[in-house]
Amino acid sequence: MEWNSWKFVFPKPAVYKEEGGQNPKLTIYPAREDEFFVVVRVLPFSLGSIDDAKWEKMVFTRPKEFQKQEITLQNATFLVYEADQIRNQNLLHNQVWISKEKDTPIWVWVQWKKSNAELGSYFGSGSFLSISRP
Repeated sequence: MEWNSWKFVFPKPAVYKEEGGQNPKLTIYPAREDEFFVVVRVLPFSLGSIDDAKWEKMVFTRPKEFQKQEITLQNATFLVYEADQIRNQNLLHNQVWISKEKDTPIWVWVQWKKSNAELGSYFGSGSFLSISRP
């Protein structure tokens, strides 16, 4: 799936729902099983215009094992927040990828069941995201 100059690839058939408007949004979820959920938004500002401490408070509510790291994929840099959370008696792992790119800043929220180690390594490595820009 190509969206807003970003290309997304998933290990299983997925359903994509696009919303336009002032802040475009893409929602992705598996076609057959409830194993992951992804929301992508175009940010109306660059990451440099907001304090990191504010992001940390906005990303997760009561996280377990909160981590933050900077990752570079194909010449694009992301600030990645991750933490486990319990929701509806399921242990879920969450990552928020925030693009530090100035031309098309995006925010990608990825959530999957912690028990699925295969998805953990797939999303954790950033395999779902590539840049389709020249």
